[in-house]
Amino acid sequence: MKKHLGGRPSEYGPEVLKKAKAYLNGGWKGEGDVVPIIEGLALSIGVCRDTVYQWAKDPEKKEFSDIFKAVQAKQARLLASNGLTGVFNPTITKLFLSKHGYIEKTESDVTSGGEKVTGINYIVPHESKPQADPEAAPGVSVPPGQ
Repeated sequence: MKKHLGGRPSEYGPEVLKKAKAYLNGGWKGEGDVVPIIEGLALSIGVCRDTVYQWAKDPEKKEFSDIFKAVQAKQARLLASNGLTGVFNPTITKLFLSKHGYIEKTESDVTSGGEKVTGINYIVPHESKPQADPEAAPGVSVPPGQ
């Protein structure tokens, strides 16, 4: 038996699972949520968000863990679909999707003949020195091109 860490023990049982399934299966709409969210799940079953996360990690609460993961999957799907169609604000959608592992990433692949470039050689013009003008007076120098 696990030692209780303090605080009021959470009341996990069939009623909690029933409420959690109801939330997952559309109850989130009735709760006023635009998409299912973990906080909404917590409120609908009457526990705090931390308890929901603890139950989701508990190997003895596999059914709840599956509901938790399904809420997250449904949220990601709705965000992606509504974000792509312009229904949801792109900035908020991007923020939410980052919690699901989606990231904005730009990659540049600089290649040369199919091979990656490992270094770039620069051609730097050497500093030109004034040259003596054969038509000028002895000892007089002029810059090149003049």
